[in-house]
Amino acid sequence: SSLASVEPPQVWFDLKFPEMVIEEVRLSALQLEAVVYACQQHMNLLADGSRSGFLIGDGAGVGKGRTIAGIIYQNYIEGRKKALWLSVSNDLKYDAIRDLHDVGAKKINVYALNKFHYGKISGKRNGRVRKGVIFATYSSLIGESSSGGKYRTRLNQLLHWL
Repeated sequence: SSLASVEPPQVWFDLKFPEMVIEEVRLSALQLEAVVYACQQHMNLLADGSRSGFLIGDGAGVGKGRTIAGIIYQNYIEGRKKALWLSVSNDLKYDAIRDLHDVGAKKINVYALNKFHYGKISGKRNGRVRKGVIFATYSSLIGESSSGGKYRTRLNQLLHWL
């Protein structure tokens, strides 16, 4: 009840989705609202040059996957071609692909972090992945290679790619 008294932020962000996303109602009004707020927040740069983030805290069944797909798609249209999709289970990668396709982002490839070799993600050994979505589980972020080096951990691997 305390959040009911908080005014929402002023909306100034203009979505650049293809018309079919809106016309075919690929995202609900609530999902579109979250996409606008998230993308508006992504326009803010922090002191270190990184972008501001956005947390979606919706419960089960609200359509977080579709909302995330919309956020990734809009950022892709804006020229930010790399995204990280974190989830609890590797099985949800196929749901992420479905959600991206459903919002019209069929050309955005999704890669499983656990399928990459430890090393540079955009390197030859990993297929020179330079754009798209890397799908990872929370537990995969603690993965570590025994061979050492610059990309010894999955987290370092991701940070260097992003």
